[in-house]
Amino acid sequence: MKIIMQHCFRSWRHHFSLQVATVLVLSMVLVLLSFVLGMKQNLSLLNSIWGDNLELTIYLKEKSEPGAVTQMVRDLEAKKEIGEVSVVNKELALRRFISRMGSLAPDFVRSTEFENPLPTSIEVKLKADNTPKAKVEMLKGLAQEMIKNTAVEDVSYGQGWIENWAGFLTSVQVFSGAAVALTVLLGLFVIGNSIRVSLSQRREEIEIMELVGATSRWIRTPFIVEGAFLGLFASAVSFGVGSTVQTIAVDYLKGSLSFWSVFQELHPLNIVGWGIVSAIGMTFGAIGAYVCVRNLNSGWAAAERGRG
Repeated sequence: MKIIMQHCFRSWRHHFSLQVATVLVLSMVLVLLSFVLGMKQNLSLLNSIWGDNLELTIYLKEKSEPGAVTQMVRDLEAKKEIGEVSVVNKELALRRFISRMGSLAPDFVRSTEFENPLPTSIEVKLKADNTPKAKVEMLKGLAQEMIKNTAVEDVSYGQGWIENWAGFLTSVQVFSGAAVALTVLLGLFVIGNSIRVSLSQRREEIEIMELVGATSRWIRTPFIVEGAFLGLFASAVSFGVGSTVQTIAVDYLKGSLSFWSVFQELHPLNIVGWGIVSAIGMTFGAIGAYVCVRNLNSGWAAAERGRG
């Protein structure tokens, strides 16, 4: 371990500018990766919230028979995919309307003489263990079934925006997955090139160690540890930059989209995400260093350079 630490300190002392350049380049790649992972994290959160809020509202006809409504509720509760069924009568519907409108609600709706036009409805929520995509399909089928009931006036589950939102989420999830893969490949390419330049400048060091009989493992291990250290250092830099920028961006979105409550749940990349970024950074450094030093440390480096 002492030899490895001495090797790392010597590398920084003799190749300081090159080491700093390598850390900065890798940091930029990791910042980009953190933004992609942060986007995936928040999309998963929004998808979960959206899925939890999905429900079917069945609007009943004005003169529906109480017995028919009771039987409808029983039939719905008997379905295995349904988690909760509740009846919202006209009075409760009006109170909800006034509560949600707040000061914007007209004064006349609070009058005792006001004739309530809101219909009685049945609200149906599916079980939480279903995925949002599965819930949409279930709601579609349930809506088609319930509209045929003679006591039903109309059904609604936000048909238009739900389908558009589901399509949008699917597209963004595919894009973010591809972005993660591309960022990883870009990171490996960048760190590999940076470390290759660094190792090329120390070819003589590797040649001398080969000539005195050092094993490949003895030669390569310090360089691999150095690469992992560069990756860890770059991860720390990316955490400082990325977390600051993400916090500013999230606060801006929350302020700009304050009218849409779901966006108040946005958060910067969590500690698990940053742990993944750090692990990837160290892996980038270690793999990049290994590939480069393996090419230089053939056991005949001095002879090969002489032939060249």
